[in-house]
Amino acid sequence: MTTIVLLLVCGLSHAQNCASLIAEDKTIKDINILRMHPTTLVVRGNYSYALTLQNETKGVVAKVISKAGELLNRDDEVIFMDVNQVRKSYRFVETGNNSNNGGTPISENILQLDLDAAKWLASTSIVTIYIKNNVENQMRKFTVIENRQQELKQMAVCFVEKLNPDFVNDVKVDADVKSMALTSPSTDIAESPSSSNNATKTASPNTDGEVKDLQAQLQSTKQQLRIEIEEEKKKATENKIENPRRNQRLQKRCHRPEKCFCTRSARGKTKSQQEIEEARKALAKAIEDAKAKADNELEQINLNVQEARQKASAAIETAKLESAKEVAATRESAAKEVQAVKEKMDNGKIRIYR
Repeated sequence: MTTIVLLLVCGLSHAQNCASLIAEDKTIKDINILRMHPTTLVVRGNYSYALTLQNETKGVVAKVISKAGELLNRDDEVIFMDVNQVRKSYRFVETGNNSNNGGTPISENILQLDLDAAKWLASTSIVTIYIKNNVENQMRKFTVIENRQQELKQMAVCFVEKLNPDFVNDVKVDADVKSMALTSPSTDIAESPSSSNNATKTASPNTDGEVKDLQAQLQSTKQQLRIEIEEEKKKATENKIENPRRNQRLQKRCHRPEKCFCTRSARGKTKSQQEIEEARKALAKAIEDAKAKADNELEQINLNVQEARQKASAAIETAKLESAKEVAATRESAAKEVQAVKEKMDNGKIRIYR
């Protein structure tokens, strides 16, 4: 009874794990559309490779995703090697999709597999993968660490268990690698992690794998730096174009209020000068009229008052008024002088009456 319970628990746990790995599962026109979430195979420095198994109208395929790594071209190959040194090769069948995400170049392409390939991946552990560029006749070698091996195998197991073979357009692929020429030291570039306990021999017996790994990382870093430098140059060019426009807008904003202020000041000054001139003329005429009629002391006092007003007006005229406050101050001074003269006049009236 206990054994049955344990089997049920293990089965339930396995089903739950598989459910978390499946991205899409549906049937359309007698095809079981099944897509798994990507699993990472290799991480080296700032670049990585991931893979996801899929069943589509084209049959069983694998999407390979390269981040800051190799460009994945049509007819290039990925060679998987398992713990038993069995190698199987599969080709990219599309032109590939190349993009850029935050400065990181991303290349994606589809490997044509078949149902037997999926079953093989589910039954073994992949310890090494090779990415072969058939255009440049070069090949890179990557060691898959143990936990990545388990993740790839688990994804393949769930894929095979979930896939309905009656709804698969199985395209048979001859994947067996019969020749060891793929590791020719004159054309291939081998790469393996220096920190991995599962590191294998490189393509050339005279080539240090760790040095090759560092060289590959250096090239990848250079490529990343070139992309970042180009982006910075582009931003600098855009700023050079934008800054003069921004300065012109700021200058216009700054000049507008200054221009308005100067115009208002000029108008106010002209108006004040006109008022002073009119007042001066009126006072001058009044004084002349008053002098002609001055027959007694009271009239003389009135003349003195008028003369005081004329002096006040002259002081106002000579003053260079810059603001309304100065005009008000001058007028206040003139008013005080007039008041003083009036007081004298009042005192004079009192003496006359006495």
